Amino acid sequence: IKILHNNEMYIIGGQVDIGVTPVNNTDVYKFNDATNDWDIVGQTPSTLWTCTGTGWSAGGYMYITGGGKINSLIGTYEFLNDKIYRSSDGLTWTEYATLLSGMPAMWPTTQTFNGKVWYITGYATGGNQIGMWNSTNNGSLWSLYSTSFSARHATSMCEFDNALYFGFGNFHNDLYRIEKVSCAAQGCANDDV
Repeated sequence: IKILHNNEMYIIGGQVDIGVTPVNNTDVYKFNDATNDWDIVGQTPSTLWTCTGTGWSAGGYMYITGGGKINSLIGTYEFLNDKIYRSSDGLTWTEYATLLSGMPAMWPTTQTFNGKVWYITGYATGGNQIGMWNSTNNGSLWSLYSTSFSARHATSMCEFDNALYFGFGNFHNDLYRIEKVSCAAQGCANDDV
């Protein structure tokens, strides 16, 4: 998981081995400009499988969620994480909220845009999942936004030129755009998408 937080770059977790029994890496690294290298500054909770999760920065905190562990020999899940954890510094992590049913997955994607956190689900029981949610309060409450695209995991998502772009993922070559709508032009109360 990579997160830009308070103008500092963090790399969180990862997978140590891609064999039959992969090992979850819980280390939190922060880039050190003075040494031009990465320093370990903390660890995530051992229950969070960070190598298949996602994260974002908002409101003074880093948030991490999602992910899971699959037994590749028989194709069954050992668990899918449904908890959201947060930290202001990468050192101390606390449980913050729980994802809604249908959201927990491996290789989900998040992005902040227009004052909201956007979340696209990934791979879970039964294969690729479908669903895009957003939250105006950093992930403590979620609203389903769309299911009008193909099921996938490892979706790419970014903000560019006042729009949110998402698409691709495994075996897909499509791209979607969500534009910010100006309320001055539409007569609504707040800018929205």
